[in-house]
Amino acid sequence: MTASIASRLILSLTLSASTIIAIALLVDYRLSREEILERLRVDSRLTVVDVVQDLERLLRGIEGNTRFIAGILARRQGSEEEIAQLLQEAVLHHDDVFGATIALARGQSAHPNGFAPYYFKQGGGVAYSDLTEGPVPYWQRPWFDDAASSGEPRWVEPYFDAGGAEIYMTTFSVPAFTTDDQGDQRLYAIVTADLTLEELHRYLKRLELGQHGIGFLVSREGLVMSSDADTVEMRPWQEVLPESQRQQFWLDMVNEAEPGKHTARHSDCAVVAGPCIIHMTRLQHSGWVLGVIYSERDVLAELRAYEYKVIALGLLCLAVMAVVVNLLTRRITRPLSALALSADQLGEGHLDTPLPQARGGDEVARLVQSFGHMKEELKRHISDLEQATANRSRMEGELSAARDIQMAMLPQSGRASEHCADFLLWATVESARTVGGDLFTYSLQGRKLFFAVGDVSDKGVPAALFMARSLSHLQHPGNRSPGQKLAELNNALVERNSNCMFVTLVLAVLDLDSLELRYASAGHPPPLLLHEGRSICPLQESGPATGLARDQAFPDNVLQLSPGDRLVLYTDGVDEAFNSAGEMFGTGRLAAWLDSCAGQSLAEAGQGLIEAISHFAEGVAQSDDITLLLLEVPRPTNQRGHQRSFHLTPDVIAASLDWLVAVLGPQLAPEAHSELQLVLEEVITNIYKYSGLGEQDTVSVALTIDDETVRLTVRDAGRAFNPLQDGRRAALGADIDHAEIGGLGVHLIEQLTDRQHYRREGDENCLELDRSLITTEDSTGTRS
Repeated sequence: MTASIASRLILSLTLSASTIIAIALLVDYRLSREEILERLRVDSRLTVVDVVQDLERLLRGIEGNTRFIAGILARRQGSEEEIAQLLQEAVLHHDDVFGATIALARGQSAHPNGFAPYYFKQGGGVAYSDLTEGPVPYWQRPWFDDAASSGEPRWVEPYFDAGGAEIYMTTFSVPAFTTDDQGDQRLYAIVTADLTLEELHRYLKRLELGQHGIGFLVSREGLVMSSDADTVEMRPWQEVLPESQRQQFWLDMVNEAEPGKHTARHSDCAVVAGPCIIHMTRLQHSGWVLGVIYSERDVLAELRAYEYKVIALGLLCLAVMAVVVNLLTRRITRPLSALALSADQLGEGHLDTPLPQARGGDEVARLVQSFGHMKEELKRHISDLEQATANRSRMEGELSAARDIQMAMLPQSGRASEHCADFLLWATVESARTVGGDLFTYSLQGRKLFFAVGDVSDKGVPAALFMARSLSHLQHPGNRSPGQKLAELNNALVERNSNCMFVTLVLAVLDLDSLELRYASAGHPPPLLLHEGRSICPLQESGPATGLARDQAFPDNVLQLSPGDRLVLYTDGVDEAFNSAGEMFGTGRLAAWLDSCAGQSLAEAGQGLIEAISHFAEGVAQSDDITLLLLEVPRPTNQRGHQRSFHLTPDVIAASLDWLVAVLGPQLAPEAHSELQLVLEEVITNIYKYSGLGEQDTVSVALTIDDETVRLTVRDAGRAFNPLQDGRRAALGADIDHAEIGGLGVHLIEQLTDRQHYRREGDENCLELDRSLITTEDSTGTRS
């Protein structure tokens, strides 16, 4: 469904329209929200101003009436009956005053407890209470003591009038002073007027704050005089706030509030569960702080309801649009569906599949015509591709055969390993392409070891053919010096060399008796020598590369080797290997490698260098063929050792037996010859058949001979298998009719050798077989 054009078109249009509508709604909501909140800020400020003005008028009226009574007493001190009458009329005729008292100062009344009548409204009339009868003298109460101590009128902190009206109230106290005969002023009385917190609460209830809004009034000392609660409960404002961690925020706002100024903030407050707008101001006469908290949730409720209606209408429009688009797109895309089915048939190779008929000249018709043209071109291209693929397969097969032929021309198929008593040799060729132009060769003629390493210009098939031509002239060095042999090779390669190809070459002869190395170079890098643990690059005289011009001279170089010396011959694919940064491996790194691997075997050192070059290249493709030849003169030992590696090709058994016969020579008796050949043939046969290795893998055979013992060591990288324990053994002694087929190999090995030992070294199986050269015969004629 989602893969069709119609479905994607419907989905795309619907999503696009949904996105546009959503963005429009979001922008509209944002703009409307800001407009509503700004209007709220203005309206809330005006509301607060109105309430403040009403409260200020209320307080001014109470203050004015109280000051007027205090002024009368200061000018004329009446009797206690007159004071009581004046006080009762003041409470009766002033609607905003809940209660009042005129408390004479100590010493101004003949009564020992003083004089403090208190009149307050109760049940539609005026009730009386004597404040001198309380447990605490009235002159010690805050409404008396604060005004008497300061000598100024003041609003007292709200309190519960215990012993009086038994109600929460706040009191405005005014001191009345008289002047004695000496002109000194002394306190005559404290005139008070009480305002109940319920009255203040009714004023605060006039604020339209919504469902979650809050209005509050806080005294100078931080007591909540009125809030959103239904009943008046006087508590410190810190106890009212639920956010203990944000009390400092509220304290800062209360402290910033000043008379005539408004402090407004927009914040998140848990008091109204969400974002809110806060207004605070301080009353001028009393110092009280009036605060208003509006909830954004209440203010934006109508906006959200409107947006929900718009969203519902938008969803309905989208559904209708999806139906209309579906009808239109299905009609347009029906020919495309038929074309898609035909294209599937074409993709499966049915190139004769008919295409839908093209009608009209619109884009769909032109697309059908293009598919028809594509079908014809595809038929032609597939025919060409089949021919090209056949040619390429034939070429790859020919190149693979050419590589096999080329590697077969090199000693041991391009990966040589010799372990003899007089020398150790290891060599390998790593071609950059399927076939390449690098070469190496070696041969032993009497007591002289002949070896060479060369590099043909260019790469690929031409280089491989030129390499084969060069190698054919190096197979028989004769008695000529290396320089003379290079001169002959040069003249031979100049003939019929119209492509001007050439070979750089090092040709060397080592006298195994004197250890004198004589070599000649045809434009090739000099060899490296490891002598007494330090690498040396001998100075050499070199001639030009071979194959460019006739009758060139190639001077001989002489180098005296010592037991333990190691010689390295290489092509420029080693020192001129580059990494991704354009750096060259260089002879410095090559010399450092030669120093570091002095204690390793030639095979370990050579393979380590190949891996070091690969690691240095950091994944950069090999740009040139790599050839490496390592030669070591072993230190004198009582043992004579030989070692050789063989690829597990079908002729591996014949090749290993030929090598064994060659290295044994006339050193052993004919009986030992034949027995060791039988043992080696059995071991190699089992590795070839059952190790799980392929023709690219090798098996290593080492032969060590001393005066008493000959040791045959065979190594392979096949699956772990101990033939001495896990090999099948046939039961011996059965008659011919019941004898088992197979299972005699282990018996043969144990019968023809004196010691057998198997171990697993890393990823290799290692089988050691010893045969004693000291033989005795018992009375039956059996070797023991």
